[in-house]
Amino acid sequence: MTRRVLLVAACGLGLAAPPLLAQTYEVSFWTVDGGGTAGTSAGAFLVSGTAGQPDAGAIAIGTPYATTGGLWSIDFLPTSVASVDLSVTKTDGQTTAVPGLPLTYTIVVTNAGPAAASGASVVDVVPPELRAPSWTCAASPGSSCPAVGTGSINASVHLLVGGTATFSLTGTVDPAAVGTLFNRAQAVAPAGTVDPVAANNSAADIDVLAPQADLSLAKTDGEDPVPAGALLTYTLTLANAGPSNSAGMTVVDTLPAGVSFVGSSPGAPACTHASGVVTCALGALPLSQQATVAVQVAVHPQTQGTVTNTAVVTGDQTDPVGANDSDSEDTTVVQRSQAELAHGSRIAGDLRGVGAAADRDDYRLFQETYASYEVVLDEASGDIGAGQGAVLERIGLDGTTVVQSAAPAGSGPARTLRWVNTITRPVTDERIRVRSASCGSDCGSDDVYRLRAYETTATIPRFNNSASQVTVVILQNREAQPVAGTIAFWSAAGGLLLEQPFALAAHGSVAVNTAGLAALAGASGSITVAHDGPYGGLAGKAVALEPGTGFSFDSPLLAKPR
Repeated sequence: MTRRVLLVAACGLGLAAPPLLAQTYEVSFWTVDGGGTAGTSAGAFLVSGTAGQPDAGAIAIGTPYATTGGLWSIDFLPTSVASVDLSVTKTDGQTTAVPGLPLTYTIVVTNAGPAAASGASVVDVVPPELRAPSWTCAASPGSSCPAVGTGSINASVHLLVGGTATFSLTGTVDPAAVGTLFNRAQAVAPAGTVDPVAANNSAADIDVLAPQADLSLAKTDGEDPVPAGALLTYTLTLANAGPSNSAGMTVVDTLPAGVSFVGSSPGAPACTHASGVVTCALGALPLSQQATVAVQVAVHPQTQGTVTNTAVVTGDQTDPVGANDSDSEDTTVVQRSQAELAHGSRIAGDLRGVGAAADRDDYRLFQETYASYEVVLDEASGDIGAGQGAVLERIGLDGTTVVQSAAPAGSGPARTLRWVNTITRPVTDERIRVRSASCGSDCGSDDVYRLRAYETTATIPRFNNSASQVTVVILQNREAQPVAGTIAFWSAAGGLLLEQPFALAAHGSVAVNTAGLAALAGASGSITVAHDGPYGGLAGKAVALEPGTGFSFDSPLLAKPR
């Protein structure tokens, strides 16, 4: 009987020779009759079979073998496979991360042996929330790894027993990221080796994302100084300096005393007003973006001095810089010159600056229904008499809208406004404004002008289409420019009978046979003529004819006395 056995202590079988390192073995054996099996169980070798006779028994697992007879042979032929114990640690040194800020992971891969790990793989698939990742690696003496890389890590390293490779992975968290940030790194043993401890081959880091948005608010006023009674618009500019996106924000604008809310942009439902406070619930504001809110108010006519408006913005996330979350704007309210203009007014004014602000003069002018007016600015001197001269305008109710701009009156700086009140009610809320086109706050007391006002409505005291009389109205344009207007016919009781429009060429004339106008058949009364020509620019009369006798009765067109 021949027997040859080479067993490993790690397998639990007795050895006559010194223990060898843990290895993997090929096992073969032969019996006389060719029967028997070989295998492993629970890490130990199992050898059994018939050794030439049925009662040969078996070799027990993990104990010295024994036979009772027969002839058999066992050969254990070792095949060498190296063992490495790779382990990974990973941390960014924090449990929370701020979207928009950089983040650095430290990844350490260690080889505890017993064999060197040549060609081990280190893999870290960067999550999409980490932008522009890059990495570096430093190995312990005798070991090696790639020095630098970008994107995810997929590196081959060589680690001696006890050697390390330390990776520093850096990127910027997406400013829009929310929730958590998860990142895992793992090490894979080289081909042809085994790692008996798989549990330490990977490590993960989890951070809770805590967005921060540095919101700021800047407020400006549209006009400063602003005249009492005018409209004033505040503009609020909101900005997000990050580092994260803002999921939402609320602006509260507390209006000062002396003004009344008119409107906002955006309007409801984003912005609402209650008791002098404008509240705007605004949506998301990405990093480095801006948004604007406009709030318009009406300055009370009696307000004067300085009004201060303060607004505050509050974000849905933590704001790392609170000092820029609010802003105030001071606006000077001035009571401008508002003398009353009437027919025949002659006013001397100047446009000297008001402190650091340019002056302007506003005047009230009451306008009758079916009436026409002319305002003339002349005798301008100083800076306002040079260049473009003075600016003369009709200003609407809001104190800002220019209803009409004056035309030149001659070749110098003189200006004239001429218009017809076409509204079927008196106008009390317009202003005549004088300002300079040539100087601002540097206008002085020598920058003077003269302002004259006229009602240019002309009247004819009588027309008569009653009984057998008929009336013809004759108008003549004395000026070298066209004139247009309306002839209004009034009953003896003062009721409006008819409006008849007309247009005259330069130096032209027109004759209107009132008997041919159905509304005036059999009527009598008076006539007014409103037009856009200068004061005294029209001549004319009404001629009442008596066909039966040939008599005529003239009633002249009269301008309002100066």
